[in-house]
Amino acid sequence: FSPYIKDAMVIGGKDRDFVSAIINIDFAMVGKWAERNRLPYTTFVDLSQKMEVAALVQKDLVRVNSYLPEQSRVRKFVLMHKEFDPDEAELTRTRKLRREFMEERYKDLVQGMYDGNEEIEVEADETRFRPRKTDEELAELEKAGVKFKHYDGLAPDMDNDTLIIDDLNQYEAEKLVELMKPDIFCAGIKEKYSIQKLGVPMKQLHSYDSGGPYAGFKGAVNFYNEIDRLISSKVWSYMKAPWQANPQLSAAYVWE
Repeated sequence: FSPYIKDAMVIGGKDRDFVSAIINIDFAMVGKWAERNRLPYTTFVDLSQKMEVAALVQKDLVRVNSYLPEQSRVRKFVLMHKEFDPDEAELTRTRKLRREFMEERYKDLVQGMYDGNEEIEVEADETRFRPRKTDEELAELEKAGVKFKHYDGLAPDMDNDTLIIDDLNQYEAEKLVELMKPDIFCAGIKEKYSIQKLGVPMKQLHSYDSGGPYAGFKGAVNFYNEIDRLISSKVWSYMKAPWQANPQLSAAYVWE
């Protein structure tokens, strides 16, 4: 019903005074709208929490509400800071909502809408993400010789003239595919749709900025495990990049 909404969970019933909704924006469509309207943003989290985006979604909800009976109209909504994800058991593989799980997982968010809260603090699930260490714990680790304030990353282990690619825009992602012709492309949500349009098998990897399942040492282990599962999956035997299915494409692209 709206090009700017990808998924939504509507909450209502006899035990609720009104209908509310938890909404996922369509990152690609809202991103294009933001660019047309010169609204700067960096990540999904940043874009989804902007007041201008909330107003955009509200405008479509008002339109849809006008077609609905009074008791069925959405009175309050919240824009999620992340996409609903099958890998987190929020959706089935056919993208159907797991309502029971979702209502339990986001019960504080739902209750906040009915309690009239202006803000709700969202914290990482401690069963999935390691909590941040306290200042006292960090001080003890520093005394033991662990360094936090200066980190050279992977640079010391890289050869001279190594190419490091990060935070690609759509044009850069397409050029990378053109040059490297990958069999599988792993990236974030920002590159997802442009890569899929090129016909390249693509796996979306999550980071949720610095607070998600790839954060810290434990996050690195999660990342390597996911890459291993990805590369070892039999699904790729049924999916081919254009230059695998049509070898003639390995020499030239239609836009060259």
